[in-house]
Amino acid sequence: MNDHDISLNGIFGFGDPNTPPPKLSDATKVLAELKSRLPKSIPPGYWPAVLSQIQHKITEVLDVPISSVIGGAWRKYAPFLKYCDKNRYPADKTSVVPLADHAISTSFKPFIEIFADEKAVGTLNFEVDLSILLEGANVSIQDGKFKTLRLVRGRAKAKLSCEGAVLADLTSGDHELPGEISFGDGFPIRAGAGTAKPAPATIST
Repeated sequence: MNDHDISLNGIFGFGDPNTPPPKLSDATKVLAELKSRLPKSIPPGYWPAVLSQIQHKITEVLDVPISSVIGGAWRKYAPFLKYCDKNRYPADKTSVVPLADHAISTSFKPFIEIFADEKAVGTLNFEVDLSILLEGANVSIQDGKFKTLRLVRGRAKAKLSCEGAVLADLTSGDHELPGEISFGDGFPIRAGAGTAKPAPATIST
């Protein structure tokens, strides 16, 4: 990720010392079930360490750049495909495209696999609901890739759940996005190499 981007972690504020970590205690039922599946060879005192690892892994699975969320949504908008025509838009030409104000709504379902003594204990399933509103936006496109998004204003709302228990809910307010979001080396308009989804996290004890 670059200096002009933000991740899902950034929206939730995880990693900020002023923001409390996800409230795993709200997922008591599923955590108790996972704990009951630990092999007898695992001392009970190890469980707090497992919870600590889970907290850390949550931030890993949420390390998803907002630029990739926006770029993935724009791929469904057919008019962008013309910028993949290298005869009309050579690789050395940059096009700046003004956009109407619009909203992007999506959801992610990352998960964390738990292992103990090399045995599968279970899986923690998460769900992220995300809504992004873009106002006064224009995007630069070069070589069939989204390169930079500039905004008059960008806002995001998000909610993180684990097995039905809400861990973080930012849907009642707006998180302000930076006025410029970079797609780094570029986010291909056509799906393909370089845009694979992050792998699920794994915890072993």
